[in-house]
Amino acid sequence: MIAQAMSLPRQRDGIGALILLVAVPAGLALMLTIFDLINLFPTHLWWHALTAPDTSDPAQLLYRYAFLPRVAVSMLAGAALGLAGVIMQHVLRNPLAEPTTIGTNAGASLALAAATLYAPWLLEGGREGVALAGGALATSAVFALARGRSFSP
Repeated sequence: MIAQAMSLPRQRDGIGALILLVAVPAGLALMLTIFDLINLFPTHLWWHALTAPDTSDPAQLLYRYAFLPRVAVSMLAGAALGLAGVIMQHVLRNPLAEPTTIGTNAGASLALAAATLYAPWLLEGGREGVALAGGALATSAVFALARGRSFSP
C-alpha cells in the first residue's frame, strides 16, 4: 500500500516530463516557423497562401510548396528517429542503446562510401536504399554478436 502511494507522484512527474519534452521542441519549432513566415510575407496572407495561393506571388508558392513540406518532414523525421532510439532501447533492455552507439549510423555511412567507390550503379535509384541496407546489416551484426548475452551489447 505504501509502495503504491509513493509511486503515484513519480508517475505524475514522468507524465509532466514527457509533456515538457514534447511541448518545448514543438513550441520552438512553431516559434521558428512563425519567425520565418513573418520574414516571408505579411500575417494576413498566411491562411490565403495555405488554402489558395496566388500563383503570381513567388513568396506564397514558396510557402505552400517548399516551406511547409520541409517543416512537416523535419518534424516527422525527428519523431521517427526518437522512436527508433526508444524501440532499440526497449528491445535491448539497455537505456544507453541508440542507433549511434549500436553502429547503425556507421553501417549506413560505410555502405554509402563503399557503394560510391565500388558500385556507383547502386546509387542511381537513390542513396536511401543503400544506406538502409548498410544500417540494417550493421544492426543485425550487433544483434548476432549480442545474442549469446541476451541482447545486451
